[in-house]
Amino acid sequence: MSRARDLADGTFTGTITADGLTVTQTGSTTATIGATGTSGDNDGTLIINNGGTGDGMLRFDYETNTDRARIGVTTSSQDLIVYTAGSEKARILSGGGITFNGDTAAANALDDYEEGTWTPTLVGSTSSSGQSYAVNEGDYTKIGNQVFCRFGLTMSVAGSFSGYIQLSGLPFNIENNPPTVHLGNLYFVNGGQNVLSVGLQGYEGSNRIYLWIKTTASGSREYPGSAFITNNLQLTGSFTYQTTS
Repeated sequence: MSRARDLADGTFTGTITADGLTVTQTGSTTATIGATGTSGDNDGTLIINNGGTGDGMLRFDYETNTDRARIGVTTSSQDLIVYTAGSEKARILSGGGITFNGDTAAANALDDYEEGTWTPTLVGSTSSSGQSYAVNEGDYTKIGNQVFCRFGLTMSVAGSFSGYIQLSGLPFNIENNPPTVHLGNLYFVNGGQNVLSVGLQGYEGSNRIYLWIKTTASGSREYPGSAFITNNLQLTGSFTYQTTS
């Protein structure tokens, strides 16, 4: 069956066939809304094809208000775009990632979100062996290239360390630039030295962080060795760093 309707911008004819609903504008192209699927399958595809070279859009109107919202694909970039109240609000880039409010730059796209766990351990910058833990657990949230980490660690056997002490096992490597001189401070109990504070310094290009300590308020920071580690040392904290992963 078919139905014709005269509009201010042309005449549209709609025809329902076995292939779906076909809408033709006089002197223009044909758009088709149809469905496909394999007999016996639960899968199916709803197809909206504008039949020409323009962008394919699904538009939402209500009462006398037209073009209140649209969702569609651009033919030039194949991005999926969402419009509301007459302007672009979100875009899924064909190359991956989401941009907002008309931004099309891939560098600004939110291209990753992830939550997970990681296992923090203490290692020596040269070598370490014989460590065991009563507790060593951590979790993280990655949004784009920013990684937010939390952890808790309690030693049960200190073992041996050579070189400076590092916190190892980060879920992603730290970006090489800019230098991550300071990532945050830690809560600590039962350290082997009298210190005022314990902090973290990123080790760029790796999944490790250096520990540093201050023994006096006016003194410079120092990088602790095995003397700081005891059989019941406790470290807890949270920090953020940037990754290229």
